[in-house]
Amino acid sequence: MLANREALEREVREIQRKLLMSPFWDIPPEITVEDEPISSGYRSGVREDGQRLIFSGRLGSRIRQAVKREAFRLFIPPKFLRAVPETMDLAWAYSLGSLGWWRENTHVVKVSSLPLYDAPSLLGILPARQRLITVKQAVHLMAAAEELTDKVSFSLYFRILLASLSDTKPHLSRRGMAVLRILARNPDLLVSDVSRETGISQPTVSRTIKKLRYGEMVSGPWHVNFPALGLETVVCELPSRRLVEDFASSKLTYSILWTVSSRSPSYAIVLVPRRLVFPLIEGLESLDIRVGVVKRQGYFFRLDRIEVPDLGRRLSAALRGPARLRPISPKETVARKRLSREDMRLLARIHRTGSISESSLVEEGFRGVRYKIRKFRDGGVIYRSYSPTGRFFGEPTLIHVEVGESEFGLMLNALAAISSPVLAYLEGSLRGAWGPVFVSPESGLRMARMLSALLGERLTTFQPILTGLESHWEIPWELWDEERQEFSLGGELSRLLTSLALLLRS
Repeated sequence: MLANREALEREVREIQRKLLMSPFWDIPPEITVEDEPISSGYRSGVREDGQRLIFSGRLGSRIRQAVKREAFRLFIPPKFLRAVPETMDLAWAYSLGSLGWWRENTHVVKVSSLPLYDAPSLLGILPARQRLITVKQAVHLMAAAEELTDKVSFSLYFRILLASLSDTKPHLSRRGMAVLRILARNPDLLVSDVSRETGISQPTVSRTIKKLRYGEMVSGPWHVNFPALGLETVVCELPSRRLVEDFASSKLTYSILWTVSSRSPSYAIVLVPRRLVFPLIEGLESLDIRVGVVKRQGYFFRLDRIEVPDLGRRLSAALRGPARLRPISPKETVARKRLSREDMRLLARIHRTGSISESSLVEEGFRGVRYKIRKFRDGGVIYRSYSPTGRFFGEPTLIHVEVGESEFGLMLNALAAISSPVLAYLEGSLRGAWGPVFVSPESGLRMARMLSALLGERLTTFQPILTGLESHWEIPWELWDEERQEFSLGGELSRLLTSLALLLRS
């Protein structure tokens, strides 16, 4: 494919047909190919010089991808393209040929109140049709946003992208679906176990799991057991959006769940040392922020499609029949050996990557890796699990039902019959069954009506949320107190409470 005006015009017409919209930008008058190095960045291999658009002659077979990318760029709304360079990831997604080339020229963005922005992982796993639907919806929503506000930002763009992604599904082969189905039912299985249950060879199972991890559909295989580090999980109900940023910037906060409605509460999930749980609760409740401590947990991920007319039957059978799922308490630990700050630095790395590859850890400068890993495993500090993340299992929706602990198992089983729930039982001023459920777009509204009819006033929340279980929390290893064997987070808690109090008084 040649990089000339005719080729770009042809590509623009094709995109215009697919997106059902006109470009916001004009095609440059002159388009040339010159023998020059391939530049890096979002427009890798292409540069503008006045009225000329110049393609590097060294792109070779990638020239077609570059032309498609530059054509799509013309459809990105002006305010977003000028202010948010990451919007060019939509052009890369549309033109996708070499995923590696894209990954080399984009970047990961961390925003404290949102999931990790990694466009190739978010969009690259989607089949071509779903990818087109996603970028089409995103540019239309961005165009609408420009009519509603003069202030565009990365945060606004990313929220638009997340909304456009919410109903997408990855392309998985029959083998991929078989592996995911097994892991959804039993995430603790080894590759050899999955191979035996599915009849798929171990190398194929390994490659499939790698793809699932790359697409962030499963996490692991290694996780850090937070209770073994003396951390309790606490859910905080934030009645005002003004409070979100203070929580999001705190080292205590594991993740934020944004509800779609600005008038509905959002929620912060925080991890605090056990001795700080009471001061946290006392401080937040004095500010009229409801708090619940996680006492029990349970989850179930469905891969089958539930027809809307079948919701009532499934719900009735789950409520009247034997319980299929048993709630669990946060992972218990055996007596562990003392942990050093260097141990904690290694655990932070394991939490970030999910890997305990000895060779990789040694290359990164860690010492005594084999002994440390054995110490972690024997002490219950780390555990093995390919845990589903909830991504692609449906529309993330937050539910809160005011039930007692004895009813929590029944509620978990009922929701598991009609959705993919990730529930916790909370004790405190925020009490009951709480957490995200992933529902099919077709059944979400009917499910809400049924639950409202059955539960009445006990169903206090059934709200769509922007994200599910994503988090980019880092273990604050540098704050590990070796003598007391706990994190020194008292100062962090004081700063959070002080900042919240000042904000609420203003």
